[in-house]
Amino acid sequence: MQRFEIRYLLFCITLIAACIAIWQFPKTEPNPANGVDYSFLINFRPIGLIASVTIFMHVACDAAGLTSVPRWLVAILTPSLAMLGWWLWWVTRINQSNVHHPITIGPFEVLIIHLVTFTISFAIISGALSLVRSWFHLTIEHRRDVAG
Repeated sequence: MQRFEIRYLLFCITLIAACIAIWQFPKTEPNPANGVDYSFLINFRPIGLIASVTIFMHVACDAAGLTSVPRWLVAILTPSLAMLGWWLWWVTRINQSNVHHPITIGPFEVLIIHLVTFTISFAIISGALSLVRSWFHLTIEHRRDVAG
């Protein structure tokens, strides 16, 4: 495992901020009057949330020094269980209100969907961030060789 560097941490924080910005981007309705259709951005909102949570979990596992199986378990189970908890809270709030909302998915399906989603996301982001970390490490080593 390579050193946990501030440069890498700042890079990851920037990525998280970009993902949160995508997630928070307001939903827009197609406006045929001016010919601009921003509706494609609506589909990127869940990706922004999943990516920001996954990058955060990657950095948190690095900072905690977790490797191998514990790293994957923490990085996948923590957000999956948090999303299940949020879903249960949301369903409870909907059921307590007088608003009729047909809920067609159960807690088991919610958990399975998030386990699969966060597993795939963590694999992709970990691979990409390991390349970035290697590049940062190589540039630092190259600067030391040139300076020394």
